Amino acid sequence: MRIEIKYGLLIGTGIVVWVFFEFLFGFHGQRIAWYPLITNLAFLVIQLIGLFLALREKSIRSFNKHMPFWEGVKSGGIISAISGLLLAGFMVIYFRWINPGWTDFMTSYARQRIMTKTSDSLVIAQAADQARTYFGFHSFVFQSFLGMLIGGILISLIFCAFLKRKKIED
Repeated sequence: MRIEIKYGLLIGTGIVVWVFFEFLFGFHGQRIAWYPLITNLAFLVIQLIGLFLALREKSIRSFNKHMPFWEGVKSGGIISAISGLLLAGFMVIYFRWINPGWTDFMTSYARQRIMTKTSDSLVIAQAADQARTYFGFHSFVFQSFLGMLIGGILISLIFCAFLKRKKIED
């Protein structure tokens, strides 16, 4: 369990630091068009590297390089839950003190984007409402945790399938 805690905290901290740098470098403001690409790519890379290192260490230290498939998936799930909790906790801080205007900014951004495509006030209002919900405090905290958990479990499934295949070939 020490490996899971260690890597859960490392991955979570890495992503928290990344989100903070996104904010500092304007990806939550004037460079918002780049936000989805930058965020998703960074989350994926940090989670891939962290889970790879964690599952490799777990396999070597606990299972003499022959970790059972479901043990790896379980470890990846625990790691992802820990990193997800850390990220969700950071999102509370982000929304309350670092960038309390995030939801309003993203709602305005969504409204401006949809206005370039239509002048229908009902469509514009619906897009703004959807953005307010999607980028709202509760939604974003929940998405942070659930995204880390589901993404981490999927990555763990893939890594463990490759590890199992490699074991058979050895």
